Amino acid sequence: MRIAKQHNRFQVFFKSKVFILLLLVVLVFCARGAWRMYGKMLDSQKNYNRASAELSVLQERKNKVSAELSHLNTESGIDSAIRERFSMAKSGEKVIVILDKNDSIVKATTSVQRNWWQKVVDFFSKKEGE
Repeated sequence: MRIAKQHNRFQVFFKSKVFILLLLVVLVFCARGAWRMYGKMLDSQKNYNRASAELSVLQERKNKVSAELSHLNTESGIDSAIRERFSMAKSGEKVIVILDKNDSIVKATTSVQRNWWQKVVDFFSKKEGE
């Protein structure tokens, strides 16, 4: 009989409004935690995709640099790099510069700044034919 009364008390408690409210509060906290974890998972996925894209770009860049380095380790690679960067030619070769119609040639003029004493000396040292 005692067991039946205890069993009856549990049934009454589990069917009470307090238990249902307590269960609802626990459910809300669990759902809130799951929603936060879902948001963190989405952020992690975005970061992973961004890192993967950056990794592929860096690997491609590494391959280019490695290929350029292996080319520069050869004699012809060094020669071509010097020719490209410094517009140089080997002895016996000539450099040809091709200009478009729109390009203009800029002539460099140098003017020597003379002080007043040098001007006086130049004035008196001029010969009569000049």
